[in-house]
Amino acid sequence: MSVSGELRADKLARLLQAVGGATESECVAALQATGWDVQAAAKHIKLERLVRYRQNSFITAIICDFLLTGSFLRRAQFGVKLTSPEANF
Repeated sequence: MSVSGELRADKLARLLQAVGGATESECVAALQATGWDVQAAAKHIKLERLVRYRQNSFITAIICDFLLTGSFLRRAQFGVKLTSPEANF
């Protein structure tokens, strides 16, 4: 579906207002993906943000786990005895 002129500008403005912090290109892409349905486009953007957030959180958790595990292994190499994981914190 193609939308032009004032209708396009109106839908874009409504979506930008509905979804704080969204870029114009992000909004246009979401509108195109949803057939220029503003409500569906807003849900689309919010869902994409949630997925990105969860991916970033998962990656952060993996990095933290690696850093904590690596730190624990280095302590073990140098003969530091730990009675519990919380002992050195």
